[in-house]
Amino acid sequence: MRGWIDIRPFPSVPPLSLCLRECDASPLCLCENHRIIPNAASTNRSRTGPVFGQGDQHTTIRVGVLAVLSAALIDSQLAAAAQERTKMEEIRATQIGSTKPVHLCGKIYLAGQPSPDDLKEAQRQGARTVVSLREKSELNWDEAQSVQQLGMRYHHVPFKSPASLTDQVFDEVRRLLSDAEQQPVVLHCGSANRVGAVWIPFRVLDQGATREQALAEAKTIGLRMPEYEARAKAYVEARQGGK
Repeated sequence: MRGWIDIRPFPSVPPLSLCLRECDASPLCLCENHRIIPNAASTNRSRTGPVFGQGDQHTTIRVGVLAVLSAALIDSQLAAAAQERTKMEEIRATQIGSTKPVHLCGKIYLAGQPSPDDLKEAQRQGARTVVSLREKSELNWDEAQSVQQLGMRYHHVPFKSPASLTDQVFDEVRRLLSDAEQQPVVLHCGSANRVGAVWIPFRVLDQGATREQALAEAKTIGLRMPEYEARAKAYVEARQGGK
C-alpha cells in the first residue's frame, strides 16, 4: 500500500505531504525517496483515484500534525513535572540546638520538645512555623508566646492518649504540613513519638508514600506506641476506601 499523509498544522497554512510506502524493512518506509515533500497542490502531482487499499492510488489523510507534536511535547513536560512532584524528599537526621531527636524532610522538621533557646535556633535556621502536639499542661513555660515573640507562627494541635488522636487531629496536621506558606515548619511533641504517628497519614495520603515506607519513617522519627500506629493505619485505610 502507498499513501500520502497531508500535514496541515492549521487550516490557514498550506499542508505538506508525507509519502508512505510499505516495505520489507518497515510498515512505514521513510527512505530517501519517500520523505516530506511539498504538497501536491503546489506541484503537478495528481491526487485523483480511489481511497484506501485500492491498487496503487494515492490516499490523502488530513492530520493535525502540529497538534499531535504539541500534544506529545506537552505530555512529555507534564510527565516530567509529575515525576518531579512525586519525587519524595528523604528523611535525614539533623540538629536544632539541643533538641532530640530531630529529623528533616524537605522543609519539615520532625522533632522532640525544643527549648526556648532551640526555638531561637530554629528561627535562625529559617523556620516560619511551630506546630506543637503537646498539651499545655505538659509544659511549665509559654511556648506559644516564645514562638510568636520570635516572629514565627504557632499552631497547637494537642493530643496525648490514643483516644485523643482523632481524625480531626490528623486532618489539621495534614493541612498545616501541606501548606507551603507555613514552611519551613517545626512539628514537635515531647519525644517525637506523637510526631511519628501523625506523619504516617500525611506521608501516604499527601505525598504518595507506601504504608510500609511511611511506617518505617515514622519509627525512625520516634514512633513507639502501637496504639498510635493503629489509629494512623485506620485513618489511612478509611480514606483510601478500605484498601
